[in-house]
Order: sequence, then structure tokens, then C-alpha cells
Amino acid sequence: MTRSPNGKSLGLAGCAAIVVGNIDGSGFNLSPVAVAPYGNLAIILWILMGAGAICLRLTFARP
Repeated sequence: MTRSPNGKSLGLAGCAAIVVGNIDGSGFNLSPVAVAPYGNLAIILWILMGAGAICLRLTFARP
């Protein structure tokens, strides 16, 4: 845990949230490359993956 000059700190939970967000974000942004060989179906697959990502984010956003 590191303290900045203004007194705020970033703990284990905050660091883990940043890592999970980066992994989830990069996976979603690289998905068009994975589904590109399927042609027009790729658009539908990308929309479905977007809906899944929204559900995942809503799940983790619950207090």
C-alpha cells in the first residue's frame, strides 16, 4: 500500500479492481479480431458480447 502526498492510498481491493477492469476491457476491445473470420455474424456476436459485458459489470457494481 502506497500513500500519495495528499494522504490517499490504494489498497489491495482497489489494485485488484484495476487489474480486473484492465483484463475485462482489453478482452472486450480485442473481441472483433477473434470474431472477424465469421463475417457478418461477427456484428451479432459483438453485440452479444457487449450485453454479456454489461451484465458482468452490473453484477460487480452491486454493493
